[in-house]
Amino acid sequence: MISSYNLKAGPIAWRKLAVKKSIFRDVIFETLCFAGFVFLSACASLQITTEPAGAELTAISASGGAPVNLGKSPVSLNSSKLGDLVRQGPALIRANIEGHESATLLVPTSLRGELKASLALKKIVDPKSAEQQQQQKPSELNNLVRDILDAERGIIEKRFDDAQRLTIKIREKYPNLAISYFLEGSIQFQKGEIQAAVASLTRGTELDPDDTVTRNFIEQIKKGNQTKPN
Repeated sequence: MISSYNLKAGPIAWRKLAVKKSIFRDVIFETLCFAGFVFLSACASLQITTEPAGAELTAISASGGAPVNLGKSPVSLNSSKLGDLVRQGPALIRANIEGHESATLLVPTSLRGELKASLALKKIVDPKSAEQQQQQKPSELNNLVRDILDAERGIIEKRFDDAQRLTIKIREKYPNLAISYFLEGSIQFQKGEIQAAVASLTRGTELDPDDTVTRNFIEQIKKGNQTKPN
């Protein structure tokens, strides 16, 4: 799972998706989703470490194409490399090392600041069981990622009804997934429903208590320092 992250940015934040009681319990994904603000900053960078170190990192663009070998962890990606990676759409970075289950990181098309992600690869105890899990994960992961990205796109394009339908779909399948409440809070915030947005974001932080970024943003809203974007 992703055990640590660091972000220096304004209202934009990587969202840690706390998945419980699902086949993804050993993988935490991070995705950009807040208030519809999206951009790739010239100063953006991403540092990826793994536990254990030395895992092979491979990037796959959501638009297809051949996988890109990023080398062995730790790996640092500057803004130029990030731009190449997500030029055609979001990318998935997969970490693999012999004797351990793989872990995956979702890289959105828009990010800002100096980001750090640490992926923990769980040691394989039962090779047969692990192989069955890995065969099952990709299709479910792809569907989940697609729904999240489509919901984000709906928020950005102000198609709030479409985004809300996808948010409900995600919550019905993954009721303990914090991202559904972050998405809902983003929708409500964009619509000017500030109290409802605070309630949704607060519920998300209850599911993901380590998310200090969202808690700080909630406090800023309550203090009147964050208002609905134009």
